[in-house]
Amino acid sequence: MGFSDKMARGKLNEQAEQQTEERLGKTCRDSEAKLEKLEKKKPRALGRMWGTIKSMGSMTKAYAKGDYREVPWKIMSAVGGALAYFVMPVDLVPDFLVTMGYLDDAAVLKLAADLASEDLEDFKVWHETSQAIETAIEDAMDGESVTY
Repeated sequence: MGFSDKMARGKLNEQAEQQTEERLGKTCRDSEAKLEKLEKKKPRALGRMWGTIKSMGSMTKAYAKGDYREVPWKIMSAVGGALAYFVMPVDLVPDFLVTMGYLDDAAVLKLAADLASEDLEDFKVWHETSQAIETAIEDAMDGESVTY
């Protein structure tokens, strides 16, 4: 049985509808743990998307903490729903099935990433800018001169 686009959309919608702001925090923690666990041996089905998945996790974390709220809830619930599906150990195609276990996860994550593509790009710019500002402030507090 193949995992169709229709099935992926169904699973994404199902998980997105279950997202709440409270669940988003748990989803974020769970997805961070799973990404860290898989970092050294990335599943082949997720290889090309790995950076995008990590960005989705970072955006979810920033949203859950209240640091970044520039994403419409509809998009955030889809991203959170896709990450929630990703962390489920037993889903439509269980992750322990070596060659196929992450194919369904990849399909659901890809749909959410496509839906959130502009928001993910905006988040990356915000995140990089925030990090640069934090570094400049730390440098200034350490006594280094900062040129503006």
